[in-house]
Amino acid sequence: MADPPCDRGRALALRRDDIRQMIDAGMTALRASKGVDGDSFLAAMDAELAALEARDRA
Repeated sequence: MADPPCDRGRALALRRDDIRQMIDAGMTALRASKGVDGDSFLAAMDAELAALEARDRA
């Protein structure tokens, strides 16, 4: 059974608010010079995914 439109709208508004809070937190971190280098972040993510795939193959 589908959610009533008002519940769906409320859920979307809450999600939108969550996303805005995450963006605000990220901008605050950047202003405080606590940003993360994109290349370093992606390298760490690749390593983590490789480790998970290796674990799944074992």
